[in-house]
Amino acid sequence: MGVQYNPDSVFRFILQEGQTLNSLNNPKMIDKTNTHVLEITIMGEVKITLDKYPNIVFWSSKSGGSIEDGPYTLGMESSGNLVLRNNKFMGIWSTHISEPTYQGPYFMQLYANAQCAIRNSKRHIIWHTKTYDTTRGGLNYKWYGSSFKKDAPYSFTLQEGQQLNSGMVDTMYDKTKRFSCKMQSDGNLVVRHNEKEIIWSSSSIAGNDFYNFRIDPKGNAVVMNAQYNKSVWATQTSGIPENFYVELKTNGQLLFRDKYREILWFSVIKPNSLLSPDTINQ
Repeated sequence: MGVQYNPDSVFRFILQEGQTLNSLNNPKMIDKTNTHVLEITIMGEVKITLDKYPNIVFWSSKSGGSIEDGPYTLGMESSGNLVLRNNKFMGIWSTHISEPTYQGPYFMQLYANAQCAIRNSKRHIIWHTKTYDTTRGGLNYKWYGSSFKKDAPYSFTLQEGQQLNSGMVDTMYDKTKRFSCKMQSDGNLVVRHNEKEIIWSSSSIAGNDFYNFRIDPKGNAVVMNAQYNKSVWATQTSGIPENFYVELKTNGQLLFRDKYREILWFSVIKPNSLLSPDTINQ
């Protein structure tokens, strides 16, 4: 049956060749930002959801069976094929991938942009969930289920070439000035309500130093240690190489967009009484 997946492993977001996920004992993987979850349900469905909002489904295998046919096992085979099997070892879903020559070992990785991909030993992607639109660099909203408004009004933004510096007065505000985003000298990027209550942070505390928050040319928003030019936090995104920007909305949410205004990344915040009528993640 291969090596069993250890949910406490540092490789919790990677499933390697020979490893398996079991719907009974270890049904979940989580990306390294602890945002998205890949899960096998007791009914034999593989799906990617938000950790704190499991009703938001980014992708599903659309497979299923009965509880009696479980537990179900998801395994990475030596052909590069990812297969979901029932307790009779019958395959009920697979990626239908088989490279002509062995290019392993293969592994599957769950990314912070809600995409799951299989790579070979050369790190070439041979299959992915298509929850990430590689042609335009945005989430595929067919799976996301959110009504993304192309004509949504702009809020205050951080453009390419600009940066928020720690230890300075650099602050990004939303257009109502209720919410502010600052780069702290401990490496933490923080959004506050009325300069007081923290509603989101990057949780990238890395010690007292000089940091900045900026956008790199490949479509990644990063918190950098300026002295060592080392990233301590990133959105782990990519897209068409021009006109990326970060937007702070009037609900206190940070959005990272490409030139088409497609959302590459967003901060996950809980709706509460502080928020405006703006819809979360628009």
